[in-house]
Amino acid sequence: MSGRPIHARPAASGVVRAIGRVTFAEIVRDKVLYNAILCAVLLIGAGFLASRLAFARPERIVLDFGLSACTLSLLMISLVFGANLIPRELERRTALLALSKPITRFEFLLGKFAGLSAVIGANAVILSATYLITLLLSGGSVTGVLVVALVFALLQGLMAGAVAIFFSTFSTASLSVVVSLGVYLIGINVSQLHFVASRMRSPVIGRMIDAFALVFPNFEIFGLGTKVTYGLPVPPAYCAAAVAYGLVFVAIVIAGAGFILGRKEI
Repeated sequence: MSGRPIHARPAASGVVRAIGRVTFAEIVRDKVLYNAILCAVLLIGAGFLASRLAFARPERIVLDFGLSACTLSLLMISLVFGANLIPRELERRTALLALSKPITRFEFLLGKFAGLSAVIGANAVILSATYLITLLLSGGSVTGVLVVALVFALLQGLMAGAVAIFFSTFSTASLSVVVSLGVYLIGINVSQLHFVASRMRSPVIGRMIDAFALVFPNFEIFGLGTKVTYGLPVPPAYCAAAVAYGLVFVAIVIAGAGFILGRKEI
């Protein structure tokens, strides 16, 4: 009698999707997620109300407030939930139950990140739609560079989530949030570190600062600044390079997290 063995190992893609669906459902049920969305919506609403009090170019206020609200909300969701995914599973001992089945630790981790990514993506769609509708109601317009900025905000969220998961594999959840936030803050000021390095009198210290800056992810490349405010175009090559950078960074960090988790005693 031929056929598939009863205890055949499931396909890796199926395992990742299954764990991702469970993770997505778990995060959606968490009240912290709704608080993050509510904060972002309130910020967008505050920007809209402030624009009603402005006499010149009120849509610019909504433009700046809304984009900042979307970026900060996605960052908060990524850091808080990313840092808690693995520690919570280990604390509840549910990871042992999952890993007792014919799946690898890397598949487990990848599924967790897939679920987190789905949550970040869903929230990015909801917040972006709310933001763009508010912008249109205030008299603004949706430009190509604004859409690119929203995509970049999503990428930053994915990168921050990957960093939080990486640190959570060998640290506590609270410390992972703090360290990941520090990495993000340094990452959006990489050019300032290079500037300080160029101004150092000691070449050795300058090179050390440059090397220190290179270790951190460059979140600055996703900040379009005045290009969004004035609707200036962004070269397609720059957009492609930024997206590729973000995706490669996420892949490397998740691979590193999988390596650490694979050698951790559970």
